[in-house]
Amino acid sequence: VLTNNIVYIDQDGKEMVACSRSDGLAFDVLNKINKPSYIVSTEKNPVVTARAKKLNIVAYQNVENKISAVQDISFKYSSSILLFGSVFSMRVANIISLIFRSA
Repeated sequence: VLTNNIVYIDQDGKEMVACSRSDGLAFDVLNKINKPSYIVSTEKNPVVTARAKKLNIVAYQNVENKISAVQDISFKYSSSILLFGSVFSMRVANIISLIFRSA
């Protein structure tokens, strides 16, 4: 889920995040041009499930190693990779780029 990486917690301990509608529009465009999209999250969270359902994309949750997960998805579906998200995603993109160049 593309967020500003801030988690809000209410008095009952329920987590909430803010999502940008711009992200949803980007996923709509990717769907229209037949580019598969995935959410890869280290957490198993109903927020991720709900956002993926709303965006009509697959979510991989409770992932221990995002780099391996993204690499597996790319090989499984023979697709190129375009990552959105946090600075961590940029690091993952750089590492995966190096993996594919050496393959």
